[in-house]
Amino acid sequence: MCSKPMRSMVLSRTSIVVTALVLAWPSVGRADRYSRSMRAAGVEASQGNWERAADLLGRIADTYPEDYNLHLTRAWYLFQQGDYESARSSYELALKISGGAADARLGLGWCAQRTGDLDEARRQFEAVLEIEPNNPNAAEGLALVRPSNTFIPYAYLFFEKFQGHPWRDYHLGTEVGLDSVIDGNFLLDFGYRYLYIRGLSLGVGTRDVIQQHEAQAVMGFATTEWGLTVHGIYARYGESGSLMAGPGKDSGAVGLSARYTYWADFLLSAAYSFYDDFGVVQADMAVALPATEWLTLSAAFEFQYGDERFWPSGRAEILFHERAWSLALGGSFGTRLRPVDLTAGLIYNTFDRPSGAAWARTAVALGPVVTLHLSYGFERLLSPSLRGSGTDVGYGHSISAGLSLALH
Repeated sequence: MCSKPMRSMVLSRTSIVVTALVLAWPSVGRADRYSRSMRAAGVEASQGNWERAADLLGRIADTYPEDYNLHLTRAWYLFQQGDYESARSSYELALKISGGAADARLGLGWCAQRTGDLDEARRQFEAVLEIEPNNPNAAEGLALVRPSNTFIPYAYLFFEKFQGHPWRDYHLGTEVGLDSVIDGNFLLDFGYRYLYIRGLSLGVGTRDVIQQHEAQAVMGFATTEWGLTVHGIYARYGESGSLMAGPGKDSGAVGLSARYTYWADFLLSAAYSFYDDFGVVQADMAVALPATEWLTLSAAFEFQYGDERFWPSGRAEILFHERAWSLALGGSFGTRLRPVDLTAGLIYNTFDRPSGAAWARTAVALGPVVTLHLSYGFERLLSPSLRGSGTDVGYGHSISAGLSLALH
């Protein structure tokens, strides 16, 4: 049996513990309520009950005015519910609490976009890209709220030197054009290319020359999910020598390309190119996969039918990209017959057959309007032999440089 002093000490300690539990109970209760509300809201959201989820978090929002995660999550539920004004208020509160977090700015930008405040949306998306240069959601949002009419004039100079080619020495040329986006979705592109082709003297004291003029036009419609584009190319020789003239003075191509975007860009294209001697049918299947925020991998398979046979080939490319620059490294394999590049608007009106290539290209933003483009390419070419039978192998090295200006 305890003595009286010992019993008093036990009672005193018990009183202290009980008093501490009583004083702590409100905060323990609030914490438990917070956890229950967050879990319950998550369950409702997983079932698509966005209004119920937002309401559950709204009941405890005033109790935790400085909880960034709470207000950011509630803003997302309100956005999914379609209450963009309330979502915007919650995103603004989360932005204030965080001191400028990218997630809060991104949500604020999308709310502004949905409510028609395009200037505010543009500011927020640009701010996100300053923090996270490769944020795909911010880049997509910025593309949607850009001015409805965008014009990009461009000009390029290019030079190609041949090594071991039986009759070609070098190419020199220029390209000018205008890419335009009308009302955010309609695409109109026009371009002109001039090419001066210098041949070897071949011991006869003169050099053959070709001057090729080429025009291209592109019309299309595109959204973030899909796109459809029509292409047209026409090429004509201004004057030509006997060895390098190719199949004839006139050639052209028409093509159609389609894109569908889900977890990657899936592209299909088809083209028909025509010459004096025969036509070539070309089909291309490609996929571009964003592996990370700064890396995209692409691969394609192509087949052609012309000159009474099939010509299969393929290519692959790795693209590194930041907000202000990009670098692409790629290569192709397989022999192609007078191929058409719909993207570049280029038609090969020559007897040469490209048979494998490698390239590197980069684009560097010099400011908000001006972009510098540089590229190098190496190509293996198969040419009819001057000896009357067989095939000669030659190689071409090309460099190009150009500028584009984005005008709004």
